[in-house]
Amino acid sequence: MCSSRTPRRLILWVLLTGLCAWVAASVYLGEIMLRLPRKALPVITKWEVAAPEDAAITSADGVPMAAWLFTSPRSRGAAVIVLHGQTDNRAGMLGYANLFLRNGYDVLAPDLRGHGASGGELSTYGFLEADDLRRWLDWLAARRPGERVFGFGESMGAAILIQSLAVESRFCAVVAEAPYASLREIAYDRLSQRWGASTWPGRYPLRPILELAIVYDRVRYGVDLDRVSPETAVRASHTPVLLIYGSEDRNTPPRHARRIHQGNPARVSLWQIPTSAHAGAWGALPLEFEKRVLAWFSPDR
Repeated sequence: MCSSRTPRRLILWVLLTGLCAWVAASVYLGEIMLRLPRKALPVITKWEVAAPEDAAITSADGVPMAAWLFTSPRSRGAAVIVLHGQTDNRAGMLGYANLFLRNGYDVLAPDLRGHGASGGELSTYGFLEADDLRRWLDWLAARRPGERVFGFGESMGAAILIQSLAVESRFCAVVAEAPYASLREIAYDRLSQRWGASTWPGRYPLRPILELAIVYDRVRYGVDLDRVSPETAVRASHTPVLLIYGSEDRNTPPRHARRIHQGNPARVSLWQIPTSAHAGAWGALPLEFEKRVLAWFSPDR
């Protein structure tokens, strides 16, 4: 007669194996969310409008931060801080920097923590970067006292820029292209991408892995990704925000922009670009893009 212990042990083994796999997947997800591949800065020997000077600060947690400071040959007493996207660096913002330099704006182009030449092993999507940006504003105010300051960011840089508005009121106006509404919301998209446009895999069957990954990052690194929420940060802000998004953006779908707008419709203006993909507004409508962005940074702000 067969013992009933064998199937019980098998069931227990299956459950323990499943639990270990779930925990391992959560730890892996928690690590790759914060540890992004770093793209090295290119060697640049020729500058289109003006050569920059190197700039450096130290973050609140002791991380060295690096940037370029450009001075416009037609300086008008205003500056734009430009923030790059995920896994990019400040060189990826040179096109925008040159646009602003040609129109009389000085430009500060930082590398976000964990990117380019800035220090830090972890990227926190705005949890720590919002304060890093506040420190860059302090540095710029000391170097260029009296200058009006504007902000431009794309993708993750746009989300960080909006998040900084919860702790920073010195921006006269900002332009944010293709930001995510919250880390949790964009995580649903990333976890669901291989199954199509719907977010149901990330919201439901894969959600336990995400939840434990968020807990892991909070306990292991002190990074609370549940507090990464541009849609929450914008609610109490009085800074005018021009929020640009593409109707064909599959990386950060249009609902993210709409959710941010709903948080503060009095201060956030939406501009939808038909047929545009992720952060592709300038390429899709170059003249209209330049006209709208420069008008948003007008002297009466």
